[in-house]
Amino acid sequence: MDARFDRSYEYDFAGRLSLAKTGLEARGQTETNVENQPYRESFGYDAFGHVSSRDTYHFGFHVATGNTFVNNRNTTSAYDESGNIWSEGTTTYGFDAAGRTVQVSTYQTDQSTQFYDGDGQVLKQVDYGWNDQTNDYSTTPGIYKVLIRSSVLGGQVVSEADSGGHKLRTYVYAGTAKLAWQSIWGQGANQTEVVVWEHRDPINSSFRTTTLPGQGSYYYEDAQPAELDPAGANVGLSSPYVGGDPPPNLEESLNNYPSFSDPAHPTLTFSMDGIRMPYDTFMLQLGFYGKNPMALLDLARGSRLIINGDFGYRRRPVIGDLNSLLSVLPPQKTGPHNTKTVPMQTEDELREQFKKLLANRRCAEFVSALIRATESKMRDSQRLDLGSDPLNFEDLFESIVGQGGYALVDGLRIGTLEVNGTIDGGIWSNDAVVQIRTRGYITEGTPKMVATMLYKGRRSYLATAFHETFHHLARSRWGSLDSDLGRAAFAVTGDTTMLPGNDGTESQWSDYFDEQLMQHCMPDQVRTPLRN
Repeated sequence: MDARFDRSYEYDFAGRLSLAKTGLEARGQTETNVENQPYRESFGYDAFGHVSSRDTYHFGFHVATGNTFVNNRNTTSAYDESGNIWSEGTTTYGFDAAGRTVQVSTYQTDQSTQFYDGDGQVLKQVDYGWNDQTNDYSTTPGIYKVLIRSSVLGGQVVSEADSGGHKLRTYVYAGTAKLAWQSIWGQGANQTEVVVWEHRDPINSSFRTTTLPGQGSYYYEDAQPAELDPAGANVGLSSPYVGGDPPPNLEESLNNYPSFSDPAHPTLTFSMDGIRMPYDTFMLQLGFYGKNPMALLDLARGSRLIINGDFGYRRRPVIGDLNSLLSVLPPQKTGPHNTKTVPMQTEDELREQFKKLLANRRCAEFVSALIRATESKMRDSQRLDLGSDPLNFEDLFESIVGQGGYALVDGLRIGTLEVNGTIDGGIWSNDAVVQIRTRGYITEGTPKMVATMLYKGRRSYLATAFHETFHHLARSRWGSLDSDLGRAAFAVTGDTTMLPGNDGTESQWSDYFDEQLMQHCMPDQVRTPLRN
């Protein structure tokens, strides 16, 4: 173990990475020889989450960057009408009609173009280097890759081929994680296939490779060992600086997996769809939300982000799914997130929402038939007299509201079993209550994500309130049992899906009743697929 690569991370109040330290500093001590410290990095953000500053010490070499944003745009960048960055520094970007990056050109470096298939996944990538003699981009591609994907593996790249269809590389997966790759090395009769196995630690900070026993994988250029900073840059195993000069910027748009960015040139660190992009752009679109998988899914649904396409750190090719995507993010804060309780609807809001449900004829007819079927199995002494004949849902609801009402309860349980809802008291004893288990939502992330979680939480409250209201149909303290309501629902619909047997438990009958109620009145809350 190399103690120089001990790591520690600090986060700001919003859970964003603010400071990363190695070596003695990571262990709470003072580093006196900064040239022996792999890195020390700090990150600053403005009020809107933009990376406004980044300060890096890499084996004593200092790189500082800063950005100013006005109207949510970097003042040093140029944007198109859709808000995409089309020019930053010496790099320009091109987009197709769907807003996907199709070309990136860096003056006197290279120009990369990528093509998409009908599913929106990157199909082909071509890179043209810079020709010093013509002072323009070369007309002969330096890199030409056709990506062959597997639908069985969720669109992951299983092989890469050149323009003539010859195999360049094949990947081996364990689930969605890359285990190894097989490449062609040499020319003509000297060609050989080499399998390189990769090894990463749990937080993706150390990268090593091995080949066959006795064959050193470090001979191959793209199998070199790497120690990564939290932004995915390879800080190396020792200082790359000779005489205090930084190494040249070797970053290109496309490269073989797994290539890493250069900490001495921190402005181009990440890539989307195999195309490099500025650090701030990446952090705004993904980095801040890495501690919240819900936000990643929300982002993927609503933008040109393709999780099954090429996405990840600088020049990382395909990352198959959410778990793989999370595995390459910078280390994130552990422990509980900042959460709040989803607020319960007011009585007036519940009243209006129930009215909307019952305005649907299918729902109204089911509810009316359910109440009649449940009452038909009651003894006269158990029937409620609320002034309506037959009893209707509205009178049932108003009776509960006029008594104990609908209340949220933290950690609601029946015995040791956690439940979404239950009842207490009874209409007959003038103390009827419907209890609903509280739900939380994460306050971090996009406004759309927060609003979605709030909506889903309140929708769940409504579904639970709807279900539990029917339990107050009978005058007994525990009201109508789930088995009573489930059998009544079966009498109305005849649906045998999820129907418990003769020895069915109350929990099983509760699931069946809830399924029938949701199918007829709140289809978005159905927990099993609707049948044709």
